[in-house]
Amino acid sequence: MKQLVLHPFFFGLFPILFLFSYNIGHVSADQLIVPLYLVTLITLGAWLVLQLLYKNKFKSGLGVSLFLFLFFSYGHMFSALPTEPISLRRHAFLLVIWVLLFLFGTFYLKRTTRDFSQVNSGLNLAGAALVAFPFLTGALYPITSTSFEQEAHAALLPRIETDGLPLPERLPDIYYILLDAYARADTLKEIHGYNNSEFLDFLKEKGFYVAGKSRANYNQTWLALASALNLTYINDMAGQNGMEGNNRTPLKNMIQNNHVVSFLKDFGYKFVSFESGQSFSNMKAADIHLPDRQAPDEFQVTLLDTTPLPGLFYEVGRLFGSPHTAYQAHRDRINYALDHLADLAGVESPIFVFAHILAPHPPFVFGPNGEAIEPNRRYWIGDGTAFISKGGTVREYLQNYKGEVEYLNQRLKVVIENILAKSPEPPIIIIQSDHGSRLQLDWENPDNTNFQEAFSILSAFYVPDTSTQGVYEGISPVNTFRVLFNTYFGTHYEILPDRSYYSTWDELYEFLEVTDQVT
Repeated sequence: MKQLVLHPFFFGLFPILFLFSYNIGHVSADQLIVPLYLVTLITLGAWLVLQLLYKNKFKSGLGVSLFLFLFFSYGHMFSALPTEPISLRRHAFLLVIWVLLFLFGTFYLKRTTRDFSQVNSGLNLAGAALVAFPFLTGALYPITSTSFEQEAHAALLPRIETDGLPLPERLPDIYYILLDAYARADTLKEIHGYNNSEFLDFLKEKGFYVAGKSRANYNQTWLALASALNLTYINDMAGQNGMEGNNRTPLKNMIQNNHVVSFLKDFGYKFVSFESGQSFSNMKAADIHLPDRQAPDEFQVTLLDTTPLPGLFYEVGRLFGSPHTAYQAHRDRINYALDHLADLAGVESPIFVFAHILAPHPPFVFGPNGEAIEPNRRYWIGDGTAFISKGGTVREYLQNYKGEVEYLNQRLKVVIENILAKSPEPPIIIIQSDHGSRLQLDWENPDNTNFQEAFSILSAFYVPDTSTQGVYEGISPVNTFRVLFNTYFGTHYEILPDRSYYSTWDELYEFLEVTDQVT
């Protein structure tokens, strides 16, 4: 064992496993596959190259471990750098320092005659301990219970019986456009000083019913989306099958294997999903996933941010006049969905199109005319008190939230007109938010939270065949598809009371009912 050089592999795997275990309630085991595979290849490749240089396996191992340490510590050091006076060239500065450190280390190993066999043994033990720690502490246990939880939650959800239902005269395309954190008109005016009547009037002129008192059921997207797509409240399942603490894996299972899609597939619908940048709402079961490419999810993006690669891409792009950043990737995702939502109208029918668009949720990346906004801090998604803790300001939130709403409104007008124009038969279009804006939301203390702001949401319905029968002013997402299926497909779902529940980030399933505080 003393002759084996294992520590480079341990040090390569540890950052991935640590990040995964730290976010175990938010991510799933399949998100590990690509990073582990790539890091193993990089480690092997670097070891072979240095072996040609040193002709000594212990020196080669040390060189690779040095490389991996620098590789995965880069992002942490970058975040610690002062923004002034090197704010715009921090990447260039740190990349040069990191290259010099690596070259100095490799030069030292080349010149020294020291025997590193004992150092190798010590590093092997240290690396093994690091990799074993998440397993020994049980931090990775939840990945073993995923399939059990999925089956258990399926048994708790409302049953959908389609065998006895009459086939509707026609099967319209259905678009469910989820605008993350888009506030209701009264909240936009009161909190953000923005009059949204021009956009709402456009919707009404096109035949939409705008629910003027619509409210969110939950203040967190994971809960809200799992609830809406499964026609049920999460409350009754809390405390069962892993639904405790901050474990979001059960909610991801409910979103990925939801009852809305199951119901519509029984009627022959094809499921179309757009990339959201969030693994829980990137629908793997979709028949058509757009764009048709493998894109990094939030776990992989976070891992990449600890490496020099984003800085390298930025500096190379800067040389050619188009620096690439995570914010640019965020802009591209939003614009892609808005550009292509109408593409399948009349081509593939019937279709259920799901688009989770992460706007106007922070990070704010668009000005009112679509101009790029590039915050001078590390890419991160979060609002409320978390937005402030990461360097955001109240003034920034107020200004840029409003600007992004203005941009979305202009783009959505074109999207709606294109869908209606390209559809051979009138479609069903639902434009809805999961929760409201969250400037005045405290992730740890409900007493410091403005519930009216956090739970007041945009809800607009285009259901032409029935004149939006069944839709009402105070509808909440839990009833969206209950009303739609009852009205159009002849089901008899009970319309549930429209309730709102707050929970903190760390105690996801400890619900506080705030219905009476949202008008």
